[in-house]
Amino acid sequence: MYCTWPCPPFHHFLFALLKLSSHFVSGLPGDVDEDCMVNGQFLPKGATLEIPAGYLHYDPENWAEPEKFITDRFTAEAKASRHPFVYLPFGAGPRSCMGMRLAQLEIKMALVHVFRKFNIVASTDTKVGSTCDGPGARLQEVQHRGQHRH
Repeated sequence: MYCTWPCPPFHHFLFALLKLSSHFVSGLPGDVDEDCMVNGQFLPKGATLEIPAGYLHYDPENWAEPEKFITDRFTAEAKASRHPFVYLPFGAGPRSCMGMRLAQLEIKMALVHVFRKFNIVASTDTKVGSTCDGPGARLQEVQHRGQHRH
């Protein structure tokens, strides 16, 4: 199924929302190929090293205002201007998640079903803020008010 609805700003927003929802990754494991020192820390050959991707996704050195939802972070220009490995929602390289495209499609379809059945409106009672306590945090309940369409 292809979307033929001509609304580039909406597609840009939906794409950014999809990217933001993929920030919650536990880590990316890998094995150390040879003995080495990294920032004064000895890493022996064969040790398993896990990169906490969640910390990369919220690192203020890589993202201005990392707790804010800024859709322009995911434009082609923004992507080209940053290091390719500071955003790894599904891993990278030959061991990246083979279910990435399916997961993204399922998220889009779930959003389409919500948008078809509800008019999402801003409420003065809605508290705007982060739903995350930091990297690796569990999602918290988010309250919203919607109007059922049918």
